[in-house]
Amino acid sequence: MSLRGLELDYPLFVAEFLDKDHVIVGGGGGEGNHGIPNKLSIVKIKGPDMPKKISEIELSKKEDNPTSLAIFDKNTIYAGVNSNSETLKSGKNQHLRLFSLSDDKEKWSETKSSQVFEDVGILDYQKGALAVPKHKSVILSNSTAPGYIYSIDVKDHAVNFQEKTESEINGMSLSLDESKFVYVTDKTLVVANSADGKHIFNSESIKGETFSRAAFLKSSAVVAAIAVGAKDGIKLVKMHGDKFEEVSFSSYKNLKKVTALACHDKYIFTAHQDLSLSIFSADNLRLLKQYKEAHEFAITRVALNEDETMAVSVSASNTLGVIDIPADGNFGGNKLFDIIILTILILFVAIAYQKIVGTRQW
Repeated sequence: MSLRGLELDYPLFVAEFLDKDHVIVGGGGGEGNHGIPNKLSIVKIKGPDMPKKISEIELSKKEDNPTSLAIFDKNTIYAGVNSNSETLKSGKNQHLRLFSLSDDKEKWSETKSSQVFEDVGILDYQKGALAVPKHKSVILSNSTAPGYIYSIDVKDHAVNFQEKTESEINGMSLSLDESKFVYVTDKTLVVANSADGKHIFNSESIKGETFSRAAFLKSSAVVAAIAVGAKDGIKLVKMHGDKFEEVSFSSYKNLKKVTALACHDKYIFTAHQDLSLSIFSADNLRLLKQYKEAHEFAITRVALNEDETMAVSVSASNTLGVIDIPADGNFGGNKLFDIIILTILILFVAIAYQKIVGTRQW
């Protein structure tokens, strides 16, 4: 397993895989720039070479940096980019941006901008975006309380459904078959139909715990990261079954609050408040590998490619990191732990056997 990285010329806030070997990242210095550009970039991350930027588009210095990203197809990219502060003060915000990308991934163009959120706050922005090609729609969420979720048609941006929550929405994720999406606030986890927004499953957090992030596995199970108090670590919870009634969980008192989460089939990939990264087994929620101080500043997004051979993390420190996941699933340090435990068990059995043999009369 190897670690590879790339430093860009702007802080990174969004990251999504375009295909199994390329990732789109975005971020910047925001309105005014302060000498730091606002950009969207494509990075080739296929190993064994170091990641390499192959194209990018520089956005206006007079507006915000990208804050969310949704890849509808290889040529159609949606991003959240706030209008300038003066426009926001007037109650307007062209926060949804549509970008076109050429087949060779070399040429970008911004083709459309629109306002979906009805309430415009000076501190609010488009925090979440999910592309749903199955229904020809995009699902969006804002960043403040109360929280808002909108599903819009990609052709005319007509609203398919909307929902209001009392609290800020911490994160959203789409199921791999695109039929459902999940979102969490501190106190609630909701699985809803991606076509009409009707709730399929609701869960409330218990006292002293808060939902941080949630995402779907390939099996349609939901994985949720929960913060346990201020100093009591985290829980990973997996909810599965037709009605998500089957629940399993693991607790980790030594891990800090989860700030980003991605999963697919075999693995769950998380970032934490202390700048560490963790990889867990999606089967039994066991911690397989941890990377301490993976970035110098806040880790803002993580992503897994579809064949789970690479995991990507991006940070406000301008850095992109790539973890090459071993094909055999051997993450090194934990195998040694297994050997130690197995050795102890063998010794225990041998001692017990010796005692039995020593007292037996022949």
